[in-house]
Amino acid sequence: LFWTYVAGVALVGSGLSFIINFRVRWIGLLLAVTLFLWLVLLHVYYAVRFPYFQDGENIIGSFECLSFCGTALLIAILAPARKPNRNIHEVDNKTPAAVQTA
Repeated sequence: LFWTYVAGVALVGSGLSFIINFRVRWIGLLLAVTLFLWLVLLHVYYAVRFPYFQDGENIIGSFECLSFCGTALLIAILAPARKPNRNIHEVDNKTPAAVQTA
């Protein structure tokens, strides 16, 4: 039951970070790694061990988890790169020399 809550918090937290556009690349990669580990450690085992359980539900779950992992990777890859914050005391090369007296 503990891991269910941890996975739920991770999914909801990553969804919120995607919505508010907070560190989308890193959180998308972490979500993809989490889902891939979930696929390897949980879904593949059940798909191999019980392939005909409820008309192949375990196999369908494996492919569903794989598609979510791919979606998280696409979100992480296609997210725009964050621009570094500029220091206000840096000299701007586009400013005329007469203004750069600071």
